[in-house]
Amino acid sequence: MIRIAYLIVDLEIGGTERVLERLVTRLDRGAFTPLVISLTSTGPIGPRIARTGTPVLALESRGAFDGRAGRWLVATLRRFRPDILHAFLFHANLVSRWAALLSRRPAVVATHRTLEDSGVRWALERLTWRWCDRILCVSEAARRHLQRTAGVPAGRIAVIRNGTPLGNEARPGPWVATACRVDRRKGVEDVLTALRGLAPIRVIGDGPDRRALQQEANGAEFTGMVDDVGEHLDGASVFVHASRLGEGLPNAVLEAMAAGLPVVATDVGGTREALVPGVTGFLVPPGDLEALRERVGELLRDRDRAREMGRLGRERIRREFSMERMMGEYEGLYRLLLKEGARFV
Repeated sequence: MIRIAYLIVDLEIGGTERVLERLVTRLDRGAFTPLVISLTSTGPIGPRIARTGTPVLALESRGAFDGRAGRWLVATLRRFRPDILHAFLFHANLVSRWAALLSRRPAVVATHRTLEDSGVRWALERLTWRWCDRILCVSEAARRHLQRTAGVPAGRIAVIRNGTPLGNEARPGPWVATACRVDRRKGVEDVLTALRGLAPIRVIGDGPDRRALQQEANGAEFTGMVDDVGEHLDGASVFVHASRLGEGLPNAVLEAMAAGLPVVATDVGGTREALVPGVTGFLVPPGDLEALRERVGELLRDRDRAREMGRLGRERIRREFSMERMMGEYEGLYRLLLKEGARFV
C-alpha cells in the first residue's frame, strides 16, 4: 500500500478544496491509504471526507509561524510514515518542504494553481523548490509561469489538469450565470456592468465584495456560498467568467461546460486550455466590457448556436477533463515517485 498524506491550508468550500475531496474519495483503496491534514480547521469539507473512511486531522494553526502546529504536523508525519506528502496551496506547499525534512523524508509533491502570487512568494518558491520531488501544475500556462518566475526545471514539474464530473445537463432558461469568489478582481463587477439590461444575471458564490456589489447590482441574483456550482446552473443559457486574474485553470469554466453551457470567458491563465474559441464558447480580452457584452448577446440571440456550443463543451469535458483521466494521472504519478525514490536535495 502507498501511504499518502495530503496537506492543505483549510477545508472550506473552494475550488482547490473540492479538487482534493474528489481526489481523496476516488483513490483506489486497494493501492493507496490516504490521510488528510488541514493546517487550520476541518471546515465543511473535512467531515464529508471523513465519512468516506479517510482520517482528517485539523492542526488549528494560529498563523504562518505557529510552532505548535508545526510540531504537531511533524509528529503526525512520523506516526503515519507517508510514502508521499502532497500539499495544496502556497502556505501548505511551503510548510510541507521543511516538515518532510524533519520527518521521514517522504517524496514531496506541491501543487501550483495560480499565476498571481506575490513577489515575496515567488522568492520563497525559488529558494525552496529543490525540496520537492514534483510540483504539479493544473495547466501548461501555470507550468510556464512557474518555470519563468521560480526557475523550476522541467524535470521537476508535472501537468495534471483538473477533472470534473459531468452531472446533470442544465436546461436553458433566461439567466446568464457566473460563479467565482465574489471579488472585484474576479470580474463580477465587469459582468454586472457589461450585461446590464441584456439578461438577468445570477452570481454564484460568496466573497469580500458580495455585499457592496449586491447593492449596486440592480436586481441580479446572488446565491451566496454554494456546495455544488452545477446545481445552480440550471435555467442559465450562457456562462460568463470575466476574471482579470491569471488563474491556472478555472474550475467554474469546467463545471459550466460539464453542464452543457456555452462559455464566454476572459483570456487569462489556462482558460483557453479548456475552452475552444468559436467551438465551445468565446474568449475576450480581460476588462473589455464591450466585447463581453457583444459575445454574450450573440449567444442569447442565436440559441441554436449556443446549444451546439454547450453540447460540444460537455463532450470536451467527457473526453479531456473526466474524473477518470484525472485519477489515472494522479495515481500514475504517485507510483512513478515511489519507483524513483525521494530525490530532493
